[in-house]
Amino acid sequence: MKSIFHVHVRLWPLVFIIFFLFGCASSTNLRIRRAPEIDLSEVRYIRVEPFALTGSLDLKQYHEESFIITIIIDILSDKYDKIARKNSELSFLHQRELSNELSRDGYYMVTLGREFDASLGGTISYTIKDDFDQEKRTDLNGKDYMTNLIKRTIECDVELTVTDKNRDIIGSSRFYLERTVDTENRDRYYLFQDLIEWEELLQETIRETYLPIIQKVAPYYALEKRVFVKGESKLFKEANKAAKNGDWERAFELWERAEQSGNSLDKGASLYNQAIFAEVEDRLDDALNLYQKAYDIARNSKWHRAISRTKSRIEEKERLEASDRFRESN
Repeated sequence: MKSIFHVHVRLWPLVFIIFFLFGCASSTNLRIRRAPEIDLSEVRYIRVEPFALTGSLDLKQYHEESFIITIIIDILSDKYDKIARKNSELSFLHQRELSNELSRDGYYMVTLGREFDASLGGTISYTIKDDFDQEKRTDLNGKDYMTNLIKRTIECDVELTVTDKNRDIIGSSRFYLERTVDTENRDRYYLFQDLIEWEELLQETIRETYLPIIQKVAPYYALEKRVFVKGESKLFKEANKAAKNGDWERAFELWERAEQSGNSLDKGASLYNQAIFAEVEDRLDDALNLYQKAYDIARNSKWHRAISRTKSRIEEKERLEASDRFRESN
């Protein structure tokens, strides 16, 4: 199959700017345990309900003119029944596979019975649309020709609702997925033969919802980048490079030498980078103290963000530890 999946990203310009500004900067990655958006800290047993699937198709099909009347009759009689059958089939598949993925995650006990502390349910609505175009190409002999292009896009809107055993809402969340596949061919017939069927595209997209749904209700690990800052001392270039490569002893030696210059920017930058190391070691109270000291010395307003972020991480860690204690005692 020649079709290619693409994950639609709306922030490419922003990503490019960030890469341009920080692509050459020394940095390190942190593996952080994150708390879910919906707090289910005292929930142990959870059940997955069937999600209601609804959707619509706007597809451009290739047909021989001689069969056009037959095709119209087929579409009018079967199109909506086919969508309804597929929605029902995928709703069942979603319930079963999401339950399996939630069990594999291991944070909750997944049950199919009547005894549960919370249940997951919601809606998934989608639209699948084709965009057709033609473009001029030039072959290896320099001869121009026209080729056909088609892009099939699925937009998927997921609304998650978590309720307790009395059907009272504990929390809700919403997220959006968009995927595209495209192909081209000089022959219109083979163009559609190469294109992925809408049912397969829908099923693949439904499976993409499992991970974000689980992360809405269960803790998960994420990678975050911390960028080392530079002072006025030339020592920071070597120090930050050493830290990036994991040679923290060398980095600390150079940062401390840079502090001796008496320059407030150098002192602040050194403390800021030491705070990053504290985060790497998960010493969040120490990190907060160092970030605060760095700001007090250098008064760099951009460092407020690091202080606020670390405070939030401390609160988040306390929530996670309380939830872990609850599970250990039950």
